Amino acid sequence: MQPHTFYQPAPCAKMLKSLGNVYRLQIIQLLMSGEKNVTELNQSVKVSQPALSQHLARLRKEGIVMSRRHQRQIFYRLNNPQILRILAVVEDVISQRQVEAPVNQNQPQVAKAA
Repeated sequence: MQPHTFYQPAPCAKMLKSLGNVYRLQIIQLLMSGEKNVTELNQSVKVSQPALSQHLARLRKEGIVMSRRHQRQIFYRLNNPQILRILAVVEDVISQRQVEAPVNQNQPQVAKAA
């Protein structure tokens, strides 16, 4: 694997922190199938409406989702499909860890030097 230099570690950390919340990930997952209004999102994401609004604001601020107003409703959609690639890589890493975990559990533990 090629080494990668992070030229902007602070913005990277901020973006990952925005993705590091189960409710925000649920929102992203719902928006993968297309645009949804706040009511539709609130029916599936089990948080209060004010909390949902805060999560959506965070995702919007990071450029992960976009919103548009139609009459009295606000609709959200994914703004950057690259986010889905990031999440796919995370899932690959998790799957790999789950496959390797049983193998590592069978190995004897090595005592650490004090």
